[in-house]
Amino acid sequence: MTELSGDALEPCPAELADIPMLAVIRNTSEVRARRSGGSDLEAEMAEDLADSETHCLTIYQQSRIALAPVYVERYTHEILALFDLGALVAELPSGSVTALFCVERDPEACHRSLVAERLRAEHGLPVTDIRPG
Repeated sequence: MTELSGDALEPCPAELADIPMLAVIRNTSEVRARRSGGSDLEAEMAEDLADSETHCLTIYQQSRIALAPVYVERYTHEILALFDLGALVAELPSGSVTALFCVERDPEACHRSLVAERLRAEHGLPVTDIRPG
């Protein structure tokens, strides 16, 4: 059994509102390859939540302060390297301001910082990180 702990993780009982997100996770090829069951993931999860013998938890991330080095490496090589930022930059209106948004508060904890750094380094675009006061 995998144990998750730490200040940034909070295990909480899963609720009906969590089902769509959990269905997306369960439908990834990595999870699909390891599970058995039918094709109606949302119905299966609703049954699981209704079963008093089944304990379903979700993990909420309270705050992240940095990206894990392995995440940075994989995101850079598997996602960012395949995306043509030059084509995106070419489509931006001259003199425009573009914003990258994410749920993370701090750029050090978000993949947007990786995109922004490439925009700055490879295309000379200015980058300003805006943080809540």
